[in-house]
Amino acid sequence: MLYLPPRTRAFSKLTCYRAHHCATGRFITLSPQGTPVTREIEVWLGDPGNAYVMFDPEVSRALQTGTILQGSCSLAQDPELYPQKFYHDTRHFSHESSLYPRLEIPQRLPQQSNANSSPATLHTYGVTHTITLDGTPDAEFQHNIRESIQRLQPVLDELKDT
Repeated sequence: MLYLPPRTRAFSKLTCYRAHHCATGRFITLSPQGTPVTREIEVWLGDPGNAYVMFDPEVSRALQTGTILQGSCSLAQDPELYPQKFYHDTRHFSHESSLYPRLEIPQRLPQQSNANSSPATLHTYGVTHTITLDGTPDAEFQHNIRESIQRLQPVLDELKDT
């Protein structure tokens, strides 16, 4: 008689996390007279090699308005995603057709090509808002967070009412 040991399945624990640190960024808008106005803001950046920056939603509102005023709608008409560009030489995010409003950060982000700029996306959901460089693991991480929020929201709403 042939002995077959019972099947066992090994599960590895998937660990997903982000290490980040606080820094001071510069948020630059235009005054009603058309002159640049600079304000220092708190941002959260990843370790070198990460491709994201997080900040207060107040900054997002100005970036969203700038994107809409430039004639660009949200990505695929999604009200929570807005196209941006990251300019590696000046380390700033802005809409591709306008210099202002812009968010300058004190850290380099990884270049995806030899070009001076990389496409990025402003994610406007959650307690903090985030800009990620498109096509990076950080962008995928952000999209996964969003999908989780969307799947869990009906359950959370139901629990809130009990």
